[in-house]
Amino acid sequence: MTDRRKTLTDERCSTETPNPAPNQNVIERISAALDCLEYGAVTVTVHASKVVQIDVTERLRFT
Repeated sequence: MTDRRKTLTDERCSTETPNPAPNQNVIERISAALDCLEYGAVTVTVHASKVVQIDVTERLRFT
């Protein structure tokens, strides 16, 4: 079974010009968010091929 979302994204992006490489600061911020997160989600918002926002949602588990 193929992931349809990936297929649609690949088809759409293949006709556009290549995206510039992400800023190193953005990569470091995303990596830091992942390193500090035990449970939750990191959401990256992109506009016009540029990262404009990083949201971190942390879940606390009590067992």
